[in-house]
Order: sequence, then structure tokens, then C-alpha cells
Amino acid sequence: MADDALAEARARMAEAARVFVFCDDAPHPARRVPVTNFVAVPGGGWHEVPASRATTGRAGTGYHLVSDEPAADGWALDDAVRNADVRDRHEMTCRKCRRPLVARAENLSPLLDKWSALGVGEVSLSQLAASLGRRSGD
Repeated sequence: MADDALAEARARMAEAARVFVFCDDAPHPARRVPVTNFVAVPGGGWHEVPASRATTGRAGTGYHLVSDEPAADGWALDDAVRNADVRDRHEMTCRKCRRPLVARAENLSPLLDKWSALGVGEVSLSQLAASLGRRSGD
């Protein structure tokens, strides 16, 4: 990618709506631990960007589901799988207390849209869990 194209992409990302997710649970009350970021994608949707290099798990922890089960290796090559059957799932885990929160994109995106429209730029893992109707760690 040319330097000017890279600079352009970075500028667009800097201007995009972003929601920062952090953990403020009891094991680390003195500070907020970065978990992940969600950046608005032009045309709708959200892209996950790790909050730091220290974030555990996969980079951009999203993974794909066919139905409600994690897809087996090589699912993209399977003729029986249509794009409509594939859904993104995000596993957000605090690197300090290891509390996981798993959310499907179709449940998470409307919350991110709402918070972004209200000007909310950061939310705790426990607030996100409550908004999804569950507890973190479940």
C-alpha cells in the first residue's frame, strides 16, 4: 500500500466512531484494563480492534459461527455453507481477571450503534454484559 493511501486509511479510522471496552472489576479496582475497541465501518457494522498488544486471545477476537456452534476447520470451503449462515461472534476477555464475555454481532451491533449515536465512546465490560442481559463470566 502506498504511503499516502496508508495515511488516508489511518485518517478515516481516526475519524470513525469508536467504542472502547474496558474492565473495571474488583480484582483491579485502581485502574481500567483495556479489553477491546469497536470501530464503525462505513456503510454500517463494526470492526473489532484489539485494545493493546497485551490483549489475550485472537487478534480482533471475532470468530465465525454457522448456526450456534463454532465452525469446524475448513468451513469456508464447504459448499453447504452459505454466507447467510455465517455470523460473527466476539469473545471479550479481561487480561487481568480473565472474565469472558461472548456476544454475537447481531446482538452487539445495535448496542454499539445506540451508544455511538448518544456520543458514548467507552463502556465497561460489566455495563456491556448488563446491556446484553447477562453477567460477564457466564
